[in-house]
Amino acid sequence: MSGFIRIADLSLRIEVFEKDFLILKANDAKAEELYPLAKQIHDSRLPFVEEVIHTENEILIKLNHLFNYQSMYQLSQLKFKGEGIGNQYLWPVCFDGPDWERLSALSGLDKQEYIDRLISKEYQVSMRGFLPGFVYARSLDQSLQVPRKDGPSQRVSAGSVAVAEDYLGVYSLTSPGGWNIIGHMPCSILNFPNLPPVWLNPGDKIRLECISGERYLNLLEKKLTIAEYNGLH
Repeated sequence: MSGFIRIADLSLRIEVFEKDFLILKANDAKAEELYPLAKQIHDSRLPFVEEVIHTENEILIKLNHLFNYQSMYQLSQLKFKGEGIGNQYLWPVCFDGPDWERLSALSGLDKQEYIDRLISKEYQVSMRGFLPGFVYARSLDQSLQVPRKDGPSQRVSAGSVAVAEDYLGVYSLTSPGGWNIIGHMPCSILNFPNLPPVWLNPGDKIRLECISGERYLNLLEKKLTIAEYNGLH
């Protein structure tokens, strides 16, 4: 089954797969408007909803046996506000990453020019994935965009700030990873025991602050969260 549904002021394409999953796709909705809708669906505790997963362009709803096609009406009656959300975050970054030689070769920019362009812009969190707390922020200037590595690094440390294609991201946990590491942030983005366990949400705005290695170590010793660093907690 497919068609369209209107929820508040948003027009969304809807697809239902064997009454197991329902996908809402942006039609005239902006990416930043999908997150508050996904949160509202989750928080409303609709009886037929088991799980809600949000990406930039889609909301996937896992359904249970209580779902029927009259459930669409319940979805259409949800009330939410898609405006006025989002915090402003400053990320302190020591640009000591291991991939600057690759970045310079692919972008044609030396390290300082790349950093200057990077910190001159504001970015917006678009989604979270591929592991708990990993943050995707858009949009890198075209001159700064480089592809992911051909093969992932086996160990990328928590707090690593990285770029790939038109995304800027930060690794919340130590893990393998295929993005280009440009530096490290001494403040944790994790927010346990909350769910999702991360301070940043889609729609939040980000700017980068260049810090020295000495400043990095000083902040690391203080064990601040990114919310505490920004005076938001």
